[in-house]
Amino acid sequence: MTVRNTNRITVTLDANGGVFRNVPENASANEKKDQIRFVTEDEVFKCFLFDLMPENDNLVLCGLNTEPEGTGKMYCRRDADYGIPLHDDITLYAIWSEAYTLHLDYSGGHHRQFPEITSRTFRIAKKMIGSDSTWYYTSDIDEPVNQDVHQGFAGWYIDGGKDDRRLYPSAVVYEEDMNMHALWKDAYALTFHAGNGSFAIGGGTRDEVYSCVKGEWLSTLLEAVNEDPERSLQGYSLSENGPAVLTKNNYLELRPVSDMEYWAVYGTEAAPAESVIFRLDELYLNLDEAYDLTEFYLMPEDARIYTKDLASDNENVVKIGRTGQLIAEGVGECNITVTINRRVKASLPVKVFPDNETAPRKVYHLYTKGSHDHLITAKKKERTALENLGWVYDSVAFCVLPKGDMEIRRFYSRESAIHRFTVDPSETERMINRGWVPEGVTCECLAKGKPVYMFHDPSADLYGYVYTSSETKRKQYLEQGYVEDGVAWYGC
Repeated sequence: MTVRNTNRITVTLDANGGVFRNVPENASANEKKDQIRFVTEDEVFKCFLFDLMPENDNLVLCGLNTEPEGTGKMYCRRDADYGIPLHDDITLYAIWSEAYTLHLDYSGGHHRQFPEITSRTFRIAKKMIGSDSTWYYTSDIDEPVNQDVHQGFAGWYIDGGKDDRRLYPSAVVYEEDMNMHALWKDAYALTFHAGNGSFAIGGGTRDEVYSCVKGEWLSTLLEAVNEDPERSLQGYSLSENGPAVLTKNNYLELRPVSDMEYWAVYGTEAAPAESVIFRLDELYLNLDEAYDLTEFYLMPEDARIYTKDLASDNENVVKIGRTGQLIAEGVGECNITVTINRRVKASLPVKVFPDNETAPRKVYHLYTKGSHDHLITAKKKERTALENLGWVYDSVAFCVLPKGDMEIRRFYSRESAIHRFTVDPSETERMINRGWVPEGVTCECLAKGKPVYMFHDPSADLYGYVYTSSETKRKQYLEQGYVEDGVAWYGC
């Protein structure tokens, strides 16, 4: 266990060839503004990027590292920005990478909050530290809107004739500069009225229109905020003074068949926190990093007012910081208990590993409603993006190590709109020859280890496969009529 220095600690951020455009009020800077310092007594330093600018436009920021060459401990990666436990004075260096250019053409549409924006350009690192390839999630990009409310956004397409597949939602491996264009389809107009509130997504508007593509499920519920801070959104009604019929619990089940109008319903009482639901069965942490537990557990959607207490049964492994973060102090195992409103408790097993190279990673299984498409992903960000777009999260399919023996490659069929996965190089070649679109490496698996079984639904003409290493889920799939197709690969 590392003993914490109780003195004030100096955190130095070095632009490492770049410059800080703005200096925070609680920091000091040198004359060149390529180095800023913070003096703090906090246990955890929130690792923001502080408006860093590269020395030339061909570079983008990958994160901050304890070594100027990027060979030390990496913080503030764009996929894991939690914070830095402070024990002693520390210097962090900006790590830069050459970049690809991603240009988005809204194709007649515009940004929802800024109508003057009709196209955007992003810079994407060619090589992210700690990653074998450059990924970017098209679902991270704000959905554009069309002036015609009966035209709904249906996705991004790549131009140039090389590949016209739909990329939304998807994780894309970048190997070159790319241009993408918004696709618009006929849609129903859903008008939401905020009443005595407003919509932040519209910059404080009282009314907002969401264009839902015909035949698609509703993928988002606009959040109205009441002028009275004591009143919170309960849902939407079909009339101005009616009861809430469209809520956060059921909006993903709505497939519109006509234009609709909805009125916000507000309430003054927060529902009691009756349960705490963790997003995962076990939490893997890396040594000497800080995490916010909030993202790992769920409360009832409308439980707005609650108290939260956290406890660790082994503070030599994980201790609770003053502001509620989990601080990984030593390698080992422990349990974290969260208590809501002093009466509801839930416990989460935690394992701390020395670094990213040894911590197992969960692979999540999701599926789409009304089809036979199944997808697995090891990226929590992609899972969240897919859920926000109406995909249904089923379970953790299996676990893998960061480095394995074989790559699991993902493919997509434009004709049947399903995904499939393979570790066989010859099958990879056959799928490409048959028109399947490669979508990169999902993760790496093992040649030996815990078997991962694959299943398919015999009632479907075209289907994606379901994978699991759980004996309970295996039995469940068989009881539901799925056909087992043997061991696909091995996990841990």
